[in-house]
Amino acid sequence: MNFILKSATLPILAAICWGVVYALHHLALEKISPLKLLLYGGILDVVIIIPILLIKGESILSITALESKSLVYIAASMLVALVANILILYSIKNLGANTAAVLEISYPVFTAIVLFLLIGEKLDTRFLAGACLILIGASLVVTRSPETTYASVESSPEHKLASKTVHLTERSESKPISTVSLQSPKQVDPEPLI
Repeated sequence: MNFILKSATLPILAAICWGVVYALHHLALEKISPLKLLLYGGILDVVIIIPILLIKGESILSITALESKSLVYIAASMLVALVANILILYSIKNLGANTAAVLEISYPVFTAIVLFLLIGEKLDTRFLAGACLILIGASLVVTRSPETTYASVESSPEHKLASKTVHLTERSESKPISTVSLQSPKQVDPEPLI
């Protein structure tokens, strides 16, 4: 167990979880707004985390024992996390989960820059090379052809055509004479009108 906690297993598991989260957010955002999703997620977090803290014997209100500098870091990190969550949810809604995820994955570059500015953490050649690769990869995703980028399944031309049913009606009667179902952009199987 100690090996798992000190190895790359946890970050890899976290990455898998984030992949699932992005896909689920993509689906949820077709029905609700990003702000509502964030609110519901925050409520669920509180409902889950409070019992865990109580079971572990940790005080929920022990924040008063922290020094003021730590309180500033906590407040700032929570505020920035809120802004980041709002931004990424709107990105998922508008760009789609794949594009938003690939663009957001550039955050390690910004983490290193902020740590360099705040505490002087070193940026070595390997980091700079990796950062360049991340940014090049993200730019490749952003500059791909627009016909391969859809914010949702419903906005793709294939889905729109597959879900349409055309009802042809006579002018003198209101009942349909015939129905043409468009199953894909290339498969149109019209029925006779008479």
